[in-house]
Amino acid sequence: MKRVLIVTSGYCPTMTADMHRARMLAFNLPEYGWDVEILAPDTSYQRASSLDRDSEIFFCDTSPVHDVPAWMPRLFRAAGIGTVGWRAWVPMYLEGSRLLASGRFDLVYFSTTHFVLFTLGPIWRARYKVPFVVDLQDPWYRPQQRYFTTNMVCKARVMNWLSKRMERQVVPRAEGIVSVSPTYLANMNECYSSRRGAWQQPSHQAVIPFAASLADLQRARAAMPAATHDGLSDSSGDQLKLVYVGIGGVTRSAGFTALCRVLAELRRRQPVLIDRVRIGLFGTTGGQAMWGEGVLKQIANQHGLSELVQEQGDQVSYFESLRLGLEASGLLILGVDDPGYTPSKLFGYLLFGKPVLACLLGGTPACDFVEAHPEAAALIRFGSTATPLEDGVRVVREFLEQVADGLRSDRSALVAEYLAGPMAQRHAELFDQCLADRQSVRQESSRDRVDHAIANHR
Repeated sequence: MKRVLIVTSGYCPTMTADMHRARMLAFNLPEYGWDVEILAPDTSYQRASSLDRDSEIFFCDTSPVHDVPAWMPRLFRAAGIGTVGWRAWVPMYLEGSRLLASGRFDLVYFSTTHFVLFTLGPIWRARYKVPFVVDLQDPWYRPQQRYFTTNMVCKARVMNWLSKRMERQVVPRAEGIVSVSPTYLANMNECYSSRRGAWQQPSHQAVIPFAASLADLQRARAAMPAATHDGLSDSSGDQLKLVYVGIGGVTRSAGFTALCRVLAELRRRQPVLIDRVRIGLFGTTGGQAMWGEGVLKQIANQHGLSELVQEQGDQVSYFESLRLGLEASGLLILGVDDPGYTPSKLFGYLLFGKPVLACLLGGTPACDFVEAHPEAAALIRFGSTATPLEDGVRVVREFLEQVADGLRSDRSALVAEYLAGPMAQRHAELFDQCLADRQSVRQESSRDRVDHAIANHR
């Protein structure tokens, strides 16, 4: 068995969006020849809203976890630095160094959106000769920032400036790159076309979207109490309850605006149908005001849909998000105005078997997938190729009719290649190739040195 050290932003009971890849790989990578150990900041770094006390059933209990404690917390509080990556960098470096010095790791895999932690890769590689692979769940450096999710715009611009410089130090030294989007990977290949690196070999890079976990769904269903409350309404069971769980605010406003525009027009034509609809938006601020509390609710109000939409900004636990999905009549996916974005819930939601309505930017990988597989979800496009209003009305009407009929669809064949197991296998294949090519280069270099020594001796 080979061994990989996965570096992420938090682990059990922390449940943040960027650590799910590491969580699932801990379960599945050993099936493909890779033992997993986790290196992560401990719970003292996390916001209370990110700690799910009901999350233990979703974590592998056989993979060793190395939690690093807080380092000089008063200093960081005084400096106004709250970002996990910056606060944890030194203790993560020290603990990672201790682990890598043992010589038992073949590879380091960085899977987090706290990109400053990626800068540990070149340092460890130089010191311990252990190669590293990075996981681009989001763009690291953004040449153009269309919107900001913080009031501290100057700070955000400075951080983006730093990101550009850090990225230039890390990417050329990586052994491989994994990306959730082909767009992010294409951007990297274009940006660093003049700088040679091992990761530029086709076999050292892969587009691996966020996986869906059937096991998570089964665990959640087994743990659900017999009677629960969905938080949408206390009234008639005749309502069509649609659920969205995830960040909202300005990042999701374009997609939600497109949906509300269609709903308002459909209500004008078929008020009886639309008046049955109740849309629950959960976890839209994630416990952070920077995401714009109530932004989506305000959009609904502007379209005359105030009584149909309820927005609950506080972050919900992962178990709660699955419970809400299991109890909903239909599910919503809201995309963002980013051409490379792939919703993390796309394939997971298809496992629920319920009608899904996706509002996505046209031309994105997720949009292309749904257009190629119309059985996956109903689709409303926004952006330059937005769905015409008349077509949108038809799409949403048909979706709501499916919801009203209680339609259930078995999409297991469609989702099969995106399940956690196959996605772990693709990681293992990339890791194996990185190590094999690295060994081949070492052997070739060794032969060259021997040949050079013999030639000099002669």
